[in-house]
Amino acid sequence: MVGQKNFFFLLGGLFLIALLLLFILSNPNKTILMNSNEFEQLISSEEVFVINTHTPYIGEIAETDLIAENWQNMESYLSQLPADKSTPIAVYCRSGSMSAVSAQQLLELGYTNIYDLNGGMNSWQESGKNIIQN
Repeated sequence: MVGQKNFFFLLGGLFLIALLLLFILSNPNKTILMNSNEFEQLISSEEVFVINTHTPYIGEIAETDLIAENWQNMESYLSQLPADKSTPIAVYCRSGSMSAVSAQQLLELGYTNIYDLNGGMNSWQESGKNIIQN
């Protein structure tokens, strides 16, 4: 009798772990990494909100809507971010590390379409594209 209870307890635990893994692996709300050509195509759309998360300021990509110097606390920019959580948001920094943190925070705030420039402004410039100073 005790062995049977342990078996059902173990089986139930394994079932819950399997469900949790299935949810994590199938969650569509993930950041999409893009190369500089894909990113350029994306941000040419007026519907995309573009965020520079690099600190200190070293320049920006044209079409940038927000300079997020407080990149570790994207919640502090809620009043400046799109109200519609499905609005595509493109983030970048110099190398990709700050924007990756910011992108994850945006997902946690409920935004569902987050795009990150793989390699940041470094890869942007390496592909022959310009950084502007404002």
